[in-house]
Amino acid sequence: MHRLFVYGTLEFPVIVKKLLGFSLTGEPVQLQGYERYLLVNRNYPGIIRAPGKRVDGVLYQGVTPKYFKVLDRYEDDIYARRRVRVLNSHGQLVTAWTYVIPLRHKRELSSRPWDRETFMNTQLRRFLNVRCP
Repeated sequence: MHRLFVYGTLEFPVIVKKLLGFSLTGEPVQLQGYERYLLVNRNYPGIIRAPGKRVDGVLYQGVTPKYFKVLDRYEDDIYARRRVRVLNSHGQLVTAWTYVIPLRHKRELSSRPWDRETFMNTQLRRFLNVRCP
């Protein structure tokens, strides 16, 4: 079993449930040294290294290799799954997997930050129908 740090569409239990058949329980955490931006011509984000920055997200526990196979297929080819260390609410650093944008795909990121509330209020429903039918 592994941990997974998510910072975009996978923060939404309804999306995780459509992909895996059930919801995962998560806790809020922060990833230091990264920044989140919208991908070009898409309504979801990617993260890239950025010293001095941070990304808020959710840490899921108990992710099995079987679930990672599903999640790896869900993520675009421009993402790479990497190990990172996130800061939990107790001030502890915890190792987890996450999906990052490698430097070779940096051009796929826009300069626009991704906003969770905007996505939830204006794009989530359509996203579910298109990406998670």
